[in-house]
Amino acid sequence: MTQVEGELRQPAAAARPPVYLSAIGTALGAPCAARDLQLGGRETLLATLIEDGFHTHRRHQGAMDELIARALRQALDRWPGAAASIDVILYASTRISPADADTVSAACRAEGLSEAALIGLGFGGCANLATAIHVAQALVRAGAYSTVAVITADRGSDDDRVAAMDQGVLSDGASACIVAAKPGGPESFEILGTATRGHQGLREIDFMARRPHFLMTTAKAVRGATRAALSQAGVEVGDIEGFITANIQRTSVQFYGDICRIAPERWFPDSKADLGHSFGTDLLENLRRARQNPHRRGPWLVLAVSPYLWGALVITPLQALDARERCSTDRLG
Repeated sequence: MTQVEGELRQPAAAARPPVYLSAIGTALGAPCAARDLQLGGRETLLATLIEDGFHTHRRHQGAMDELIARALRQALDRWPGAAASIDVILYASTRISPADADTVSAACRAEGLSEAALIGLGFGGCANLATAIHVAQALVRAGAYSTVAVITADRGSDDDRVAAMDQGVLSDGASACIVAAKPGGPESFEILGTATRGHQGLREIDFMARRPHFLMTTAKAVRGATRAALSQAGVEVGDIEGFITANIQRTSVQFYGDICRIAPERWFPDSKADLGHSFGTDLLENLRRARQNPHRRGPWLVLAVSPYLWGALVITPLQALDARERCSTDRLG
């Protein structure tokens, strides 16, 4: 074990039990044209978002348990094991309350998960999903559980469909996946490394008035999360063959890509044109779509961001594992 900049780093050859992400399921509301949104005098912002690619957003008029049940059913249909094999459910959302717990519980019971423990994770904004996957892989790797269902679900406000810091047009959606000690079929990924970073002080600042401070703090946190995830994975930045983010403005993807030293030709296309920005759901949907590209064998860097929490995942499609030799980590500058 070596030490760099005060951090203990595991050798690349250190034996760690593998953890896999499998069985992605997503469910979204009905498509609605972004041009029909009423933003109360912010027509210029709407035009900018549409020009950036946000042509559609999704709205769901029914109860959220409908979307949650649909996403969970997709995941369980793609999972080769029985629903009863799932030990615990991690639910990640910006909406965490006793009423939300009842909603999620009803959806899980309907899909045969009556005996799995239900744990809620919130307060991370659009980075909630990455936090849940980070926690799930830690639980599995530690041997506390062997199979964890991760669910995320959120809906936009009827009054304002613009994401924080004008990053996109909000959509209603839910998604689910299984994090486990065994792969769930050929569409699985191995989770090589995960990390999160946060800064609670940013919750109270005026982002526009203190833009330089916000950008410098964000850059430091993203760099730290990415460095830690790469270190855990035992790969170099130059080995990253794909970069996946949520559906946000392209200038922000450029900002994060520059911080992580990921060239534009390694960015995967997003799904903003037909999904909008659905909190954590579009991140899993983008990962699912990237899985269909046979030319990007991995490893990939998945970055989740909010104004005050950032999560990095290093993953590799299962079919690529045998073809790649793991390397020691290259520190980000």
